[in-house]
Amino acid sequence: MEALACSGGCINGPCLSSEKSRILITSDIYANTQYRDEVPKEPRKVVEKEYIPAPVEKVEYSIEQITKALRKISKHSEEDELNCSGCGYASCREFVNALISGDAEPSQCVSYMRKIAVRKAAAMLRCMPSAVVIVDSNMEIVEANDSFEHMFLSEEMYEVFASRQDGLTGAAIDRIVPFSELFKSALDTGKDIHQEHYAIDDKLFDISIFTIEDNELVGAVISDVTKSEMDRSKIAQKAREVITKNIATVQEIASLLGEHMVETELLLNSIAEGYDNNSNEEKKN
Repeated sequence: MEALACSGGCINGPCLSSEKSRILITSDIYANTQYRDEVPKEPRKVVEKEYIPAPVEKVEYSIEQITKALRKISKHSEEDELNCSGCGYASCREFVNALISGDAEPSQCVSYMRKIAVRKAAAMLRCMPSAVVIVDSNMEIVEANDSFEHMFLSEEMYEVFASRQDGLTGAAIDRIVPFSELFKSALDTGKDIHQEHYAIDDKLFDISIFTIEDNELVGAVISDVTKSEMDRSKIAQKAREVITKNIATVQEIASLLGEHMVETELLLNSIAEGYDNNSNEEKKN
């Protein structure tokens, strides 16, 4: 009996040849299957082998080795040793012993991998040229990058928040930006919001607010498009100037062509009149 054979796996699985129909495949299996005439009531041992557990040697490592290994997984104090057993070991110390022995890997530590992920996300957030801010349901800032601080904080506010250990964390968003109603609307409706050319004083901003957790967390990416819009207006102004000059040139050319056509017409008319007069005199003679 093949216990691992299952429908969709070894039987009619995705890698099975599709050149034959299912009926032909099934009939081939039946045709090539060998049945025993008699099935014994008691199973027969094919191989008699005794498996003895391999001895596990417990190695004791020095405090320096353990401390160094703990630092590799961002555990610098006893408070960091959660002993959550998520790595498969009963405690962080047992996990570290296995780590030193080469029987475990740092990626088995869930809290360590979470810290790595948070650091990567924070680094990406910090280096983004656009302003990024995350706001909770209390309309308080959870996270904000440097670009957001430089974009919306005055010098006085920047000094105040720079002296705080948590920076902008916990600050009311309505005290920082004048468009806090957009965050409120996104939290209430759960819908993303995009505002183009949002005017604040003499600047223009593109604001994209998106939901992270329904009614709990929203994030925003804000870009200062003042310079690009000014560049566009300058380009448009230059284009209008060029168009105006071209129209003037065309009008001037048309005017010159018109004058030239008038002079040509007068000359041709005088020639034609002279020719008619000569023809009449010749007829009289």
